[in-house]
Parts: sequence; structure tokens; C-alpha cells
Amino acid sequence: MIIFRHVYPFIYSKKNVIVLFIASVISIIITLSPSITLRYLTLDVSFFLLFIAEFSIAFFLYIFYLRKLDGFKLLPSRDLTSIKFSIVVLFVILLVQYNVYLYRDNLYHYGPSHISFIAFIIATFVVPYYEEIIYRGCIFGVFHSIFNKKYIIPCILTSLSFCLMHGQYYNILDQSILFLVSILLLIVRIRSRGLFYPIIIHSCMNAFVLSLNF
Repeated sequence: MIIFRHVYPFIYSKKNVIVLFIASVISIIITLSPSITLRYLTLDVSFFLLFIAEFSIAFFLYIFYLRKLDGFKLLPSRDLTSIKFSIVVLFVILLVQYNVYLYRDNLYHYGPSHISFIAFIIATFVVPYYEEIIYRGCIFGVFHSIFNKKYIIPCILTSLSFCLMHGQYYNILDQSILFLVSILLLIVRIRSRGLFYPIIIHSCMNAFVLSLNF
């Protein structure tokens, strides 16, 4: 694809790929943990522990290992092209989300929702940080290495994994949006060679969607 032209592949050693794979598997298990913990804990406690576990694994994994790897930096790129592209992607995602909100509002006439401050902070800051490191970082890194440092198939497989792990969004429209958002965030990650802009875009998107429903 022309969008990946002149983009250098990410280079990971066999050891790096094994670490990324293990991190991906552990993260998937943690994401699925409420199916077990809900038998013994309340909904709020179960998901609070889930977010704590997700953030902890992403934070410590990044501090002690991932920050040294190619494409995992959390510093803004000085490349003006990457910055402009990231801004365009952000507006595209917000536009898509706004139109979906209008469509659903006209169809179902939703009333305003109520969300706690803590839940807003988690959705805006914790979730984007965790999901970008694990999905656009680790899982994509594994597929990128398996498929001989290509981009298209790894992007598709990573995005499908992202959709699969969001089982609460069960209809075609939600899954399509998740897939599109994941693809766009992956392109930003690849072009900027880091996770800073994907995290910022993801955070802005979550805050925007939650704000629409207040």
C-alpha cells in the first residue's frame, strides 16, 4: 500500500518476539478474567481489579522492557508529516464517532448517561495506555515478525484481535468501527514509529465519546 511506502519495518529479535507473545497472552487472559471473577465478586470490584491488572502489566512491562524496543517510544515525534497525519486521523475518528452517535440518537432517542469521575479517568487515560501498548504494540509486533515484517496482514489480524477482545460490542456497526479505529491507530503507530500519538488519539476519542453521552 502507498501509505506504507518508504516506511522501515520494526526489527525484533527472537527473544523480543517471545516476550511480546507472552505479554499478549497474559493480557488476553486478564481481559477475559471477569468471566471467572464475577462469580465471586461484584461487577464494580471485578472490573476495578481488571483495570488495575491491565494497567500494571502495561506499565511495568513498558518500564522494564518495551521502552527499549523499536517502535515503542512514548515521546512525541518531531516529524512534521507524522504530526499532521496524526491530527487528520484524530479528526476522522471523531467525525466517525459523532456521526454514529447522531445515527443512534435519532434511532433510539437515548437520554443522557451518568458516569463517575473515576470511570471517566480510567476510560480516558488508563484504557488507551494499556490497549495501545498491548494491541498496537505487543500483538502487532508478534504478527509483524511472523509475517516477515509486512504491514497489511499484521494490521488486519491485530485489528481482528482488538475487536474480538471487545465482546461487549456485539453488533456489526460497533465491530466495524472498532476495526476501522484500530487500523487507523496502527497506521499512526507505524508512520510515527511510536505509541505516543496512538495513545493521545485513543484518549481523545474515548473522552469525546463519553462527553457526547453526558
